[in-house]
Amino acid sequence: TFEIREKCSQTPNQEECRVCKFTVAAEGLEQGLTVTKDFQCVIHDDSDISAQLEASKISRGCIDEIGNDPKEMMNAFATCVIDSAAEQIDLAEKKKIEERKLSMQLAEHLEKYKCEDDTAPTTKPQYVTTWEYNQTEESGVITSKKHQVQVQHERPASKIHLLPDFVTAEECGAMIESGHHNLQAARTADGKGGSTVNKVRKASQGNVEYHMDQEN
Repeated sequence: TFEIREKCSQTPNQEECRVCKFTVAAEGLEQGLTVTKDFQCVIHDDSDISAQLEASKISRGCIDEIGNDPKEMMNAFATCVIDSAAEQIDLAEKKKIEERKLSMQLAEHLEKYKCEDDTAPTTKPQYVTTWEYNQTEESGVITSKKHQVQVQHERPASKIHLLPDFVTAEECGAMIESGHHNLQAARTADGKGGSTVNKVRKASQGNVEYHMDQEN
């Protein structure tokens, strides 16, 4: 831990010099420092550093609060840490809620541009692969069909795969004709295994019945 001291003038009426303290992060982790106008040290770091420093701060604060009785020290320390951690978790949850609200507000302003600008170029795929599956013809012959798959975005929680010419214009027309009468607001996952309507999503969805025995 280091401290920064204000440089005071030699004027007798000068108030006591101000001091702020800061703790340096572990080696290899990035950290920034800003001294505010009221001479407060503000640390800027990533989430990992922030979590480490917060845990250290809680531990030091609890150590300062407990007494010297060995029998009571562990229980008092555990209780103090649990209470302090619960408070930090509550603050973090409130912060997440506010960030989610802000994201929703921003999305409402951005979605029109995203949906209406059909002249915007498509992002280059991260990589291209092939999807192959077997298809049974009317004659009973099984043929192999391949589709090019352009992987635009791929993460554990979200994926965007583009398949050019996946269906023909005739097939699209048949699906539109079959499903346009039961369109409803598109739903999104609610994180609990179900789905919900999100006002930010403007798309519609509808069911299309498909009978394998009538394929032609």
